[in-house]
Amino acid sequence: MKIIPYMRFFWATALSFNFIRQTMLDIQGADEFELFFTTLGGLLTFSFVSYCIVIGLQEIKKRQVTEAKYFQTFGLLFEILIFVGGLYLFIVLLRQQSDFWGIGLMLLWQLGLLTLLIVDVKRIRVS
Repeated sequence: MKIIPYMRFFWATALSFNFIRQTMLDIQGADEFELFFTTLGGLLTFSFVSYCIVIGLQEIKKRQVTEAKYFQTFGLLFEILIFVGGLYLFIVLLRQQSDFWGIGLMLLWQLGLLTLLIVDVKRIRVS
């Protein structure tokens, strides 16, 4: 499956652009409380983007770069949380009379994430 690492790179890029776009819009009027959670969200986003890049490079080079068991567990947990959140949003979109393209893109996003989840679960079970 040579497409999986590139899906990870795409996902990391999409998460980075989304965080930057949201931060640029909300940072001007943020108080200290909002700034703290924005920084915390940035750290989580940066950590997960780093996970996607490292795991993607490992899959391309077909060798283990890092032996961090908790790093892989963190990535899997984060993927599960994003999948469950996306599933909830998908259900909300289906209940509302939403745009067909929005539902289709959300379904495509969830299927890609499910593929990454299956690959990561298999990889963690093997190691």
